[in-house]
Amino acid sequence: MEERAAVRLGEARPDPARIPKSPLLHSGNFISFVRNKGVGWGASRLCRVGCWMGAGLNMEAMLAVESVYANRAVLAETYIPSELPEREKEVEQIATRLAPMARGEPGFNFMVYGARGVGKSAAVGYVIREFQKILQKRGVRVPMITVNCREAHNFSLALSAINNALGRFVGRKPQTIKTGLMKGCHIEELANIVKQIGEGPYLIVMDEVDCLKDSDVFYDLLRMHEFSFGLNNTWIRVIGITSDFAFFEKLDSSVQSSFGNDKLIFSRYNRDQLSKVARPRVEAAFREGRYDEGITNYAVALAGDDGNARRVLKLLELAGNAADATRTPKVTCEIVREANKSVELKGVMEDIRSMPYPQKYLILALIDCVTSREDPSTGAETNAIYDRYKQVCGMMGGLQPFSIRWMVDVLKDFDRLTLTQTTLQCRGRHGSTNMISLACDPKEVLEIITKTAISSGDEVLRAVSDGIRERIEHKNAWVGRNGKLF
Repeated sequence: MEERAAVRLGEARPDPARIPKSPLLHSGNFISFVRNKGVGWGASRLCRVGCWMGAGLNMEAMLAVESVYANRAVLAETYIPSELPEREKEVEQIATRLAPMARGEPGFNFMVYGARGVGKSAAVGYVIREFQKILQKRGVRVPMITVNCREAHNFSLALSAINNALGRFVGRKPQTIKTGLMKGCHIEELANIVKQIGEGPYLIVMDEVDCLKDSDVFYDLLRMHEFSFGLNNTWIRVIGITSDFAFFEKLDSSVQSSFGNDKLIFSRYNRDQLSKVARPRVEAAFREGRYDEGITNYAVALAGDDGNARRVLKLLELAGNAADATRTPKVTCEIVREANKSVELKGVMEDIRSMPYPQKYLILALIDCVTSREDPSTGAETNAIYDRYKQVCGMMGGLQPFSIRWMVDVLKDFDRLTLTQTTLQCRGRHGSTNMISLACDPKEVLEIITKTAISSGDEVLRAVSDGIRERIEHKNAWVGRNGKLF
C-alpha cells in the first residue's frame, strides 16, 4: 500500500471512489444522464422515488406511474413502420427488382449502399414485408430471410444462420452452430433444406455485409444451382446492405462476376427529411400531451448534419426513458439536450477504454495539469501539458516519452473525440498560444482508466489515476468549461 501511495503526482492515493448503483438505474446511459444533469437536478427528482435508490425496489409505486410512452417499440431500431416517408423512390426501386420473383423468375442480386441511419435496412425490410403479403394472396411462396453479418461474420456462421433460417420453412428446429465443419458440409446441408422447400427463387438479405470476412459465401450461394445437387430450377438471390461504398470492389473478381454490378444508393437525410421521418414515430411513441411539440426538431438539430435517423430516434428514446425514470410529466427539450450529452459521453468513454496506453498516459497528464489550476476552465498550455506528460512517463517505470509533436497530434485527436477543447488565446505582443481544456468530467475519465488498469493488472497506472482523482475530490469543486460544477 505504501509503495502504491508514493506513486502519484504529489499527494497520497485514495481508496477508489465507488458510485452506488440501484437495481433500477443500472443502465450506463441513464447514470451518465443524471451525472451530467447535476447533483441538484437528480436529487430533487429521484428523491420522489427514494425507494428505488436505496431502500429497495417498490414495484407498486413504479407501476402506479403512467409512462410517457404509448408505444415504446416505435422508437426501436428494428421497428419497421407502416410508411417510409422520404424513401418512396428507393422503396419503388427495391420492389421493381424483386417483382420477377412473384412470377417464379430468378430476380436480381444487388447492393444497397448508404451511410448509417439513412433507412437502408428499414426500406428493404418494408418491401419484403409488403411483398410477402402480396405473395400470400396469390398463393406463391418465395422464401425470404435476413442474416446480420456482424454476428455471422465468417463462412461457418453465415451458412449456419442461413440454414437455420430456411429450416423454419420445413419445420426444422434451429441447429447448434458447427464451426469445425468443412465448407462443403454446410453447402450440402443447405442443398438438402432447399430440396425439401422446393424449386423456385430464394432471397437472402445480408445486412452489414461488409463485416463478412469470407467472400466464398457469395460465390457458393449464387452458384448452387450449377453444383451437382439437382437444383437446376432453384435460384438464390442476394441483397447486400452496407455503409462501405468500396465493399464490392474488394470482392474477388469471380464473385463480382456472379453477383453483377447492380446497386442502389441511399443519400443522407437533410434536416427537413429527418423531421418528417421522426415526427410520425414521436406521435406514435408518446402519449398525447406528454411531450413538447418541439422535441423532434430539437433532436434533429442536436444530431447535426450527418443525416442519421437512428441517432435521432435513439436520442428521443433515451429522453423518454429519463422522463419515466424521474417521473417527469413531459418529455421536454431540456431532457433531450441532457440525453444527448449522455450519448456523447458514452461514446467518448468507449474511445478512451480502447486507446493504447501512451494515449492514456497523456490523458492522465492532461487531467492533472488542467485540474490543478486555480480555474480549470481556462485550460493549460501545450508546454505545461508536455512537462506533466514526461513526469507521468517517469512514474510508469521510467518510460521514454514521445515527442511533443506526437503529443500535439494526439491532442488534435482528443479534440475530434470531444474529449478536449482547444482555444486560441491572444497575448498581445507576446503572440498567441493554444489552451487545452477538458470537455468532459475528469472523474468519469479517471474511473474508466482505473477500471482498465484493474482488468490488466497495471497497479502503477491505477495508483497514478487514483491519486489524481483524490486531489480533484479534495478540491471544493471542479469547474468545467460551461461553468457547471461536477
